[in-house]
Amino acid sequence: MSNYPEEMVAPMREELTRVGFRHLLDPAQVDEALQRLGTTLLLVNSVCGCAAAGARPGVVTALGAMGLHFDQLVTVFAGMEKEATAQAREYFEGALPTSPQAAILKDGQLLHLMQRADFLGHSPEEIALELGRAYERALAIEPHHRKAANNLGFALQKRMEHGEPELHDRAVEAWKQRLLICREEGQSLKMATEHLAQLGVADETIREWLRMEFLEAEV
Repeated sequence: MSNYPEEMVAPMREELTRVGFRHLLDPAQVDEALQRLGTTLLLVNSVCGCAAAGARPGVVTALGAMGLHFDQLVTVFAGMEKEATAQAREYFEGALPTSPQAAILKDGQLLHLMQRADFLGHSPEEIALELGRAYERALAIEPHHRKAANNLGFALQKRMEHGEPELHDRAVEAWKQRLLICREEGQSLKMATEHLAQLGVADETIREWLRMEFLEAEV
């Protein structure tokens, strides 16, 4: 039995569904979602104040202003779909059950978990930054994957726009990686070259990178 009337929690659900989250309502749905390949952001939603003031707006900020892009966004609601919530927490490697929680998983493996204490007293922007750092670590696991390099480049540029100019070199490196992967795979170089230009990389430098890559492949 649920702890709260549905009409009470419906607006709390909607905060997440409007930005692309899918509700997991039973253990089977949880297993199907969390065992998928790719990157997953899972939010354990809650009626508590730190979910309202921190977790939900923090996640929304991370996806919007910070530009994080996951392969899937899923959520369970503590106190509502209790069996689904309990099953989701089975993926948290023995961590204490708190509400709210936010987890980043890759290919079914937990990479980062934020607990209630990580939301209390923190602004949505601070929470978004923490998720952003964990997201970047998840993407860095596959540095030679075109989509991962692409998403990492976007995320780092977004953080630069929000006051972290020191990430410039990392952003350039991510887009350079995307450029070389696209060349190797015969894909369009347009997006990578445009972002490198935005970061101040000269056309001559980009041509040199491509030429060196070609020569190394010939050796």
